[in-house]
Amino acid sequence: MMTVTARRLRPYLAREMAGESDVLYGNGSLEGVEDPHPSEILARRSPLDKPFGYLYREMDLKDTDLPGLYGKLFDSILGLPRRIVAGDGTTQAAEAARLSIHALGRITDFASTLRSQLEAIPNGVAFLEVVWDYLTREPFRGALVPVALLPRPMWRFGFQKGRLFVRTADGQKILPPAGKFVVYRRGPAPWGEAQKDLLYWVYFAKAFLWQWWLHFTEKWAAPTAGAQYEPALVGTEEERRKANENLEKQALGLAEAVQNAYAFARPKGVDVGLIEAVRSGSISYAEAVHSCTRAQALLIQGEVNTSGLRPGTGAFASDRVAQDIRKEKRNLQAQDLSAHIKDTLLRWITEVNYGPDVAVPRMVIDTLAGEDRQDLRDGLTDAVRSGADVKIPLSHLKLVWMIPDPLTGEETVSAESLAANPSQGVAA
Repeated sequence: MMTVTARRLRPYLAREMAGESDVLYGNGSLEGVEDPHPSEILARRSPLDKPFGYLYREMDLKDTDLPGLYGKLFDSILGLPRRIVAGDGTTQAAEAARLSIHALGRITDFASTLRSQLEAIPNGVAFLEVVWDYLTREPFRGALVPVALLPRPMWRFGFQKGRLFVRTADGQKILPPAGKFVVYRRGPAPWGEAQKDLLYWVYFAKAFLWQWWLHFTEKWAAPTAGAQYEPALVGTEEERRKANENLEKQALGLAEAVQNAYAFARPKGVDVGLIEAVRSGSISYAEAVHSCTRAQALLIQGEVNTSGLRPGTGAFASDRVAQDIRKEKRNLQAQDLSAHIKDTLLRWITEVNYGPDVAVPRMVIDTLAGEDRQDLRDGLTDAVRSGADVKIPLSHLKLVWMIPDPLTGEETVSAESLAANPSQGVAA
């Protein structure tokens, strides 16, 4: 192991740098000094009294359909089997893979860490602070590995000519050491491309529709009480005016009593009735809100059928196509996430402990469906029976047959011995 390099890096990597402190920043306030965020939505619609980027979080708080739709996408990715495999067949690559498995297995709730990185899909970019330290126990004593992975808010960061810096509460900009922050971005720009920018106006219209729907419900869901009275017709003009004001006051008081009280007394000559809301036309607040939610589902998941937002009745063919679209979108996101983890955490663990010449392990997220897996199994069986000189990678064989890598020191059985004695390893 390259312990000399590890010891040189440790003082810069073993402490936290970017907690959720209050750092206010409006896009454009440091124009010319740092790279501006490309989002016009954040620049024009963000609350002035909130940290930069808070608008994206506010959208989740005010429209619960958004975190629900994203949660379904994230859960479908995180629910897939994951494993780390060696980058090649060398001994050092195999050891680097075992170290990576051991190190990441020590991270508390690693699935939540991956979920925080998936926030780059709606927000364009996601930040993860890495706290490093040495392992003090065998079998990897002395190795430098991540001991904590901490999600960080975007308002703690900025970019200057594409280079990341940490923003402090007093306005300072600190350049972090390499390997300190994992930055997962969606798109080529430093800040990525936020999907919520495309969703914003649908979200805005939906919030407006909800507001007017509630206003309509409050005003018209219950009938309005109305009171009628015979106006005074005798006396002088002043006497009639005063008499009519008194009658109107009594009628309004009676109408309010009808609307709010269990019992009321009706003066003679004053009639009370309930006025029902009557409205014509095809406008429907419920349908308009539903249309906005369908638009959100279409952008986030690629289809609406599996979200329960399909209009009308469905069909088997339509549902099958929708499932295929959902799986395709999930698989592409899973492949991108696995490549991201390889290029950051797994590469750093390997290079700091074994050097740049050792093959970096890969995180494999198994996206194979049952029918696809069976087709691959049948193909492998046919290839072996054909007698052709086919060399099958062990990692591929394990993936197809869903065979996990054993943990360090874990007892194992061979396929041959298990075939000879199927009850081997089964508790009585």
